[in-house]
Amino acid sequence: MSLAQQYPRMNILQLIKGTSLGLILALTAHAAPIFYDGMNFDEASDSRDVQSTWTGNDYMSVESPGLVYPNLAVQGRTMRSPNQYGRQMFASLPSTQPATGVYWLSFLTQLETASVSGVGISLFDDGDEKSFFGSGTGSKWGNWSGDGQFNGSTTTANTTLLTVKIDMTSGKYYMWVNPTVTSVAPIEADAINGPNGTAFTPYAFNRLRLGVFFGGGKGAFDEIRLGATAADVGFVNPPSPLIAYDSISYSNGTQLAAQNGGTGWTSAWSAQANRYEIQNPGLSYGTLMTTGGYVAKFDNPAFGNGTSRFFAAQSGRVWASALVNFQQIPSYFEFKLNEATNVNWSAKFGLSNGNLFVDHSGNGAGANSPFTPQLNQTYLLVFTYDSTGATPTAIYVNPDVGVADPVNSLATASFNGTNWGMSGGIGQLSSFAGDGLFKLDEIRVGSTFAAVTPAGIVANGLQSFRTTNGLASDGSQDLATPANDGVSNLLKYAFNMIGTGTGQATSIAISNTAVLAPAGSAGLPRGGQEPGTQKLTITYIRRKASSNSGINYTVQFSDVLTTWAPNPLATESITSVDSTFERVTVTDSVIPPAKRFARVSIASL
Repeated sequence: MSLAQQYPRMNILQLIKGTSLGLILALTAHAAPIFYDGMNFDEASDSRDVQSTWTGNDYMSVESPGLVYPNLAVQGRTMRSPNQYGRQMFASLPSTQPATGVYWLSFLTQLETASVSGVGISLFDDGDEKSFFGSGTGSKWGNWSGDGQFNGSTTTANTTLLTVKIDMTSGKYYMWVNPTVTSVAPIEADAINGPNGTAFTPYAFNRLRLGVFFGGGKGAFDEIRLGATAADVGFVNPPSPLIAYDSISYSNGTQLAAQNGGTGWTSAWSAQANRYEIQNPGLSYGTLMTTGGYVAKFDNPAFGNGTSRFFAAQSGRVWASALVNFQQIPSYFEFKLNEATNVNWSAKFGLSNGNLFVDHSGNGAGANSPFTPQLNQTYLLVFTYDSTGATPTAIYVNPDVGVADPVNSLATASFNGTNWGMSGGIGQLSSFAGDGLFKLDEIRVGSTFAAVTPAGIVANGLQSFRTTNGLASDGSQDLATPANDGVSNLLKYAFNMIGTGTGQATSIAISNTAVLAPAGSAGLPRGGQEPGTQKLTITYIRRKASSNSGINYTVQFSDVLTTWAPNPLATESITSVDSTFERVTVTDSVIPPAKRFARVSIASL
């Protein structure tokens, strides 16, 4: 068996053999939760086919709407067992999780009736079930494992958030039923402890199983999260009133039609094929928070066409915003907020022959004011409508961002009379142009003005690297290896491996496994031995603290490859390379035994 097979979580780069010392230089990177599924799949699809996430001999249906819980970030739909008994599906984790440390698991579930038992999620090591969390016997939420079980509060048919802390070190489970979601982890004293006060035997696991396993009834599942911290499973600051957002972070040169990125949307983009091309870089406006690419309308300017996308139906006031840049001024251009149940019943906002306007599909609910945009200038358009008929119906051009209400707009059109309303709620955003050429970016829908006009925070180096290379802004692609060279995007950023110099490649998609030269400024860390003492050394390129890198570097040592830790007695020498980078050599304090190993761990902040 190869070293890579024995230690699949490590990127083993170099093996140096000597008479008394074996050295493996290993790199690790940490960025995202271990597993997340918001059930953002096509409705009524067979769960055996949902993007290959869940597999098994049984199936469950994907239904709308998804389950929701106060302050918990949610998306997509829900997966529901259409029948009782034995409905179960499996999802493989990215790698086997070791029997050490702490894990957090949370998920939303909904029972058909309060007495349904056997609805929940299990941790598996291949075919061996290690533990189950869900509705147990006696209509109680609880846990079952080979070491025993515990039961907690009585089950109900309402949507329930189950959160579990799995402490492999102490051998204890902690389960919370419907905890308050805040930025603070739930308190252990408020949890159901188990099993029966007896420590369980730690175990490795590599799969999740969900379903209805025994008893009579049906159950639904949504928002399944597994991670190393409470923040990984949703205990973060409560979500802002942002309903849906798309930064247009798609591959350069692709088409907008059928793209399904962003957050909060319930459908992919609808757009005429080969009419809206994704291009980089994105548009920007003042201090507005922006990322990703932009959409360019590049077809015949005399041929009008549009785009549309659904979000969860909203009752009351809805705000939306977009960046627009015109290369040819259209005679007519509009955004619409459409009724969820009848998309032809709309509130309209836009430009028409030198006027800024608001209007409605029903007569007598419109207003306009003079405004002519300039070519090749980016404008922030913000517009709002209330489905109950409340005032105003309005559009604002270039208002201040990062504030509570629209002020200092370049132009405004507002209708302040009673409008027709939308009894089915607001559920779709669309755009249309009769002619002209333009670019769109930063599409937001929210319940407040502030939610759709967030002021940007100065991006750190890692965030800028993601934007420049077309990577997801949430870090979900940090550990990807688009060049299939075993070196993740995060490592290429950390060790200055993108560029045109020695040790660099011009793109993350180009293979690059170069090792840092003795006096180099780019490349993977190099191992060595201190002359005389033969102590292990590791030399690597580090981004200076003053550069706002967005990452930290930790050098760790080990004798056996299974337990790693920093050595506080190790010495460090630093050579400045330029204003951004420094070259660091760390020398171990340990007189080498038969084997000694070193690695550099990179973590995003």
